[in-house]
Amino acid sequence: MIELSLLPNLLISLTISLFLILNFVKFSKNSSLKRVFFLFFLMGLVFLISSILLSSWFFNIINYNSSDFLLIYSILTFFNAILLVTIIYSLRKNARIFYLLFIYLSFILSFILGLNFSSFLLISSFFLIMILFILLLPAQNFTRISKFAIFYSSLSILLQVLLLFQNQFSSVVSLISNLFFFVFIFFFVWEIKRFPASFFEVHLKLKRNSYLFDFLRYFVFIIILTNFIFVGVLAVHEGGHFVVSKLTPGCSLEKIVYEGDLPHTEILCNDSPKSTNKIILGGILLPIVVALLFFFGGGTFMKEIALLIFGFDILISYKDFIDFGFSQGISTFFSILGVMIILLAIGLLAKSRTTEEEIIHLGDS
Repeated sequence: MIELSLLPNLLISLTISLFLILNFVKFSKNSSLKRVFFLFFLMGLVFLISSILLSSWFFNIINYNSSDFLLIYSILTFFNAILLVTIIYSLRKNARIFYLLFIYLSFILSFILGLNFSSFLLISSFFLIMILFILLLPAQNFTRISKFAIFYSSLSILLQVLLLFQNQFSSVVSLISNLFFFVFIFFFVWEIKRFPASFFEVHLKLKRNSYLFDFLRYFVFIIILTNFIFVGVLAVHEGGHFVVSKLTPGCSLEKIVYEGDLPHTEILCNDSPKSTNKIILGGILLPIVVALLFFFGGGTFMKEIALLIFGFDILISYKDFIDFGFSQGISTFFSILGVMIILLAIGLLAKSRTTEEEIIHLGDS
C-alpha cells in the first residue's frame, strides 16, 4: 500500500529543487554570487534525486520500503549538511568551520557499536546544522537566518529521536522536516541576495569570448572522452571482480561474457556468502581507488575525470548492489546518484575547457 504522504513529500522536494536550480540560473552571471549559488544548485540536485525516487515509489515503479526511505533520506540529508557547511565557508572564509565535521565521529561510533546506521547518520547531520548556525547566531547578517536553521534542525532531531523507539520510519517525518527546511532555505537565499556588495570578495571580471561557441567546440571532445572513460571504468570494474576471485579461496574465474546491455564476469564460488560479497566489493571498490588516485594526483582536469569514474562506477554497479543484498529501491537510488554525478562531471569539464579557452584568448590579446 502506497503511503499518502509520499505525494506531498514529492511535491515539496520538487519545489525545493526547482527553487534552488532557478535561483542558480538567475544569479549564475553574477560574479560575486555565482559560487555560492552553484552550491545551492548542487543542493537542488540532491532534492531532484529525492523527487525522482519518491515519484518511483508513489507510482509503484519500484516497491516502497520504509527502511529504504530512511537510508536514502539520511544520505541525502548528509549531503545537504556538507553543502551547508561549504556554503557558510564560502561566505565567511573561515576554515575552522570544517572542524564541525568531527560531529560525524559519533555516527561512526554508533556504526561500530551496531546501532541504527540510518537514524544516527540523520541525527548527526541535523546536529551539525544546528551547531553550525548556533555559532553563526551572533554574526552580522546571519542572526535571523540562524534562528530559522536552529528551529528546523532542532525540530528534525526531536522527531528523529522519538522515532528511535518505533519499528518503522514514517515519511510524514521527512515531510514535516522538509517543509521547515524549505522555509529556512527560502529565507537563506533571500537574505544572501540582500547582503551588501562589500560583503563579497571582489573578482576581476573578464570579458567572455564566444562562450557558447567554445562550449559547442569542446562538446564532441567531451562526448568521446566520456565514452572512453566509461569503457575503461567497465574494464577496471570487471577486473576488480577478477582479481579478488583469484585471491579468494574456493572461487575461480569462468569467463567474461557479453549478454544484454553490459559485459559481466562469471565466477564460480563455494556457497560462502562472505566470498561472494568480497568479489562484489572488489568490482565496486577498484574503480573508486583509481578515481582517488586521479583526484589526489592531478589538477582540476584530473579531478573532473575522477568524478566521472566515480559516477560511472556507481551507475554500472546496479546489479552488484542487488547481489550484495540491497533492495531495488536502494540500488535505484545509487544509479540515479551515479547519473547525477556523471552529468555534474560533464558540466564541470565543459565549464573548465571553455574557461581555459577564455584565458588563452586573454593572453593572446
